Amino acid sequence: MFERDKTQVDETGATSAFLGKGSRVSGKLAFEGAVRIEGQVDGEITAQDALTIGETAVVNAQITGTSVVVLGKVTGDITAIAAQVPALFEALSGMQLSELLSRVKMIGAEKAVEKPAA
Repeated sequence: MFERDKTQVDETGATSAFLGKGSRVSGKLAFEGAVRIEGQVDGEITAQDALTIGETAVVNAQITGTSVVVLGKVTGDITAIAAQVPALFEALSGMQLSELLSRVKMIGAEKAVEKPAA
């Protein structure tokens, strides 16, 4: 009787969770799949998969994840196997960058802070 259009595209891509712009959450958040945050978060974030802090996000949290991409504003420590912070590389250089990278804790066998391709 009713059928869902199978050609419909998921607007959030391959994410299993999405916190949209205008949303505000305080506390401990834990995610098992890929997640994208565009809203405001205060507290702690743990992600077992990819975590993307979007352009409109304002995050004041301790972040732990496998892969963390920061496109918005983050205040707090990031612990990750891989972290991408494009704005960091554009805004900072020399000593400032070294000082900030010393605060990014890396875990796992393959430790790397990835500089995004230009």
